[in-house]
Amino acid sequence: MRNAATDICQTLQNAGHEAFFVGGAVRDQLLGIVPKDYDIATNATPDQVAQLFERTQPVGKAFGVVLVRHGGYWTEVATYRTESDYTDGRRPKTVHFSTLQADADRRDFTINAMYFDPISRQLVDPHGGQSDLSRGVLRFIGDAETRVREDHLRLLRAVRFAARFDLEYIPETKTAVEQHASLINLTAAERVGSEISAMLTNENRSRAMADLAAFGLMDNVLPELEPLQQTPQPHDHHSEGSVWNHTLLVLRALGDDTPPELAWAALLHDAGKTETIHHEGDTIRYPKHAEVSTKLMKQIGKRLALGSKLTTAASWLVAHHHVFDQWTEMRPSRQLHYFDHPQFASLLQLHRADIHGAIPTPPNSHDAVVKRLEEIQAAYYTAIADKRLPQHNVPILSGRDIMELLNMPERKRVGEIAKAAYDAQLEGDFTDRKGAHAWLQARIDNV
Repeated sequence: MRNAATDICQTLQNAGHEAFFVGGAVRDQLLGIVPKDYDIATNATPDQVAQLFERTQPVGKAFGVVLVRHGGYWTEVATYRTESDYTDGRRPKTVHFSTLQADADRRDFTINAMYFDPISRQLVDPHGGQSDLSRGVLRFIGDAETRVREDHLRLLRAVRFAARFDLEYIPETKTAVEQHASLINLTAAERVGSEISAMLTNENRSRAMADLAAFGLMDNVLPELEPLQQTPQPHDHHSEGSVWNHTLLVLRALGDDTPPELAWAALLHDAGKTETIHHEGDTIRYPKHAEVSTKLMKQIGKRLALGSKLTTAASWLVAHHHVFDQWTEMRPSRQLHYFDHPQFASLLQLHRADIHGAIPTPPNSHDAVVKRLEEIQAAYYTAIADKRLPQHNVPILSGRDIMELLNMPERKRVGEIAKAAYDAQLEGDFTDRKGAHAWLQARIDNV
């Protein structure tokens, strides 16, 4: 990918134009991170770019953006530009092609306004982004309030970048975010959802969520979670204080490579505790809080346009995050059905994070819970290895087999018997048709 982007820069420069890597790719290189993609900034116009390459696609010609297909990759090539007349808190009404300096001036943060020439290996840094990275600070370019009013999503991007790269907010950045937090309500919901998902899938997700709450952004983007800061945890199991503190610890306990559905489930798994809290003397309980949390997950998924696939998966995880409390009482067949669910591995991760997100009293009181989780995980991997999951086992007895053997008409009872037979098959009560017939024959008197 880098070689392809370098070739594009070389071609543009050979034609007499300037061409630089810009933005995230430059920032990540300086941090020792392999960039996920490369964007190119140039003084060549979109038409000039299109003339130099065989395969191009104008994706924002009015904004000077062209996709170039080269070396097996699509690379975004954008003409230097200035922008003005931001009337909707997102898009400029006026765009003019300009110079590198003007192009840098319109960007959000200094760390995203650096340009690198891969041919001469020259870094152009008009606003001191490299110095800010070295100092570990996040700074808007120019006037912070102006940058926020141009694009309200920058309120969330400030939080995401600070958390991701462990940066401190300079006073002007912090003040701009705090004072204008309510502007995020004017931003399209899907943009908000996408930005929060990006925060949650980064290993510093816990800090990002804490910052959202501290700046007043949480009350605007996820108001369902704001009350958790005042919702207590039961002292007999948790000494971390509020449900919100527990949630932040659970997020921190997740692995680095966490899929978005798992991260969202961790964030929302106890969201229903505020609504369901019940005091019994000194004891605190939250009856059916998983059901309420699931409802909230579905509402948020719809409101923020997270997509049906992510919302469905996250909702299932939230709904079942306490299933292990009843695990030892389950029939083996039901356990196998859980093992077979596509989100079960994530459910184990959520449960592990939930355990480590609690500070037990006394300190070793969770040892039994940890041991149980390890046993369930071992059984899960064994079931996969032995191909005992339902996905590997076609029912030996069909409904028609049962009707013929028992001389029963087709009705609901046949389905119940077929389900019982399949569960027995999963539990190893029989492994072939002969054994299945014998199993069924032994139960004829009870049918």
